[in-house]
Amino acid sequence: MYVVVSIHINNSINIANLCQYKAYVKLFLMKVIISVSVLIFSTIGSWLGALMDKGNWFGGWSILIGFVGAFAGIYIGYIVGRNAGL
Repeated sequence: MYVVVSIHINNSINIANLCQYKAYVKLFLMKVIISVSVLIFSTIGSWLGALMDKGNWFGGWSILIGFVGAFAGIYIGYIVGRNAGL
C-alpha cells in the first residue's frame, strides 16, 4: 500500500504579515534590552546599598537604592533601545 503525500508550497509572501512580524521582533528586542538593563542597574544599586548597610542585602538602603537603580535601568534601557533603532 502506497500513500501519496502532496505538499503545496505557497510562494507568495504577504507583505503585511512580514511587516507585522518585524514589528513583533523589534518590540521583543526592546523588551530584552530594557529587562537586561533593569537587571544590571537594580543589582548594582542593591550592591551599593548593601555596602552602605554593612553587607545587608535586605536592608533599607539596599532595597531603596535597588529600586532607584531599577527605574534608572528602565530609562537607560529605553534610551539605548531607541538609539539602536528599535
